[in-house]
Amino acid sequence: MEGHCIRYCRFCGGDVLVSVEFCPKCGGNQPLRSTGPVNGRLVLLVAAGLFGIILLGIAGAVALPRLASGRTRECNTVTYGNVVSAKQAMDSYFLSTGVYPDTVEQLRFKPDEGVSVNLINTGERMFTLVVVHVNGTKEFAACSGETDIYCRNRTVPGSKFLAVR
Repeated sequence: MEGHCIRYCRFCGGDVLVSVEFCPKCGGNQPLRSTGPVNGRLVLLVAAGLFGIILLGIAGAVALPRLASGRTRECNTVTYGNVVSAKQAMDSYFLSTGVYPDTVEQLRFKPDEGVSVNLINTGERMFTLVVVHVNGTKEFAACSGETDIYCRNRTVPGSKFLAVR
């Protein structure tokens, strides 16, 4: 077997010529190796895998900004809920005492995590609440004697408060 391409039998380990299908020692069937062009199934499998990776990349590029904007909307919704609750707490405090509190801490109101409630007293019988979320894009406000909640985009300089409802 000198000078010929040899391989080893997968059953007994004996020398087998590459062109032979059976081992001369044990008679074990040896699969012939393909010497022709690349297998069409393999090419198809690799192409399908690359196509899948490309699709995942495109889906990720589309989904990540939507995920971030959904998080921002959620923060803005939480902020809106906090301004409504803080205003109700202010009105409730006024009904019990006849005056508005000097600080938010006097109320039985605890804002949600990441929400900041600022109370601007404009007299014993008047107030303005300004509520923002650390990750939100909107700033909400409520004033004494009014039922409307106001909103503005805090990422746009000079934007004005507009009534929400």
